[in-house]
Amino acid sequence: MLLSKESERRVVGGSAGQVADDKFSKLYPTLFAYLTQTAWPDGTVRETSSLSMFTDGAAVKCVLKDRSLGICLWATAPTFTGLYAVLEALLCDPGAEWRVDRQQPGQKASRVKK
Repeated sequence: MLLSKESERRVVGGSAGQVADDKFSKLYPTLFAYLTQTAWPDGTVRETSSLSMFTDGAAVKCVLKDRSLGICLWATAPTFTGLYAVLEALLCDPGAEWRVDRQQPGQKASRVKK
C-alpha cells in the first residue's frame, strides 16, 4: 500500500497570530491596517490585502491588492523607504486611482518564458 489516509493530521506550530510591528504601524498606520486588519468595523470577516514590491530600473514599484474588494493600487518611488511613504499617502487620498484587479480569485498569474 503506497498511500494511506490518516485519521488525524499532524500540525506543526501554533495558531497564526497577528503581526505586531509598533514602529511600522506608527509610521504607516493605513498601510498597516490594509495588510493586517482581519475584520470590518461591523465585525464581519475581511480578507487582508497583499503587497508586492519590485524594482524597475532605478525605480521601486509596488501593487497593493485589496483582495476583499477586488481592486489594486500601484505606487512608484526612487527608494524602498520612500515607497512606503508614497503608498501611505495614496491610501489616505480619496482621489487615488484604484484599478480593478484583473486577476480572479483562485487564478494564478501566468508568465510567458521567452
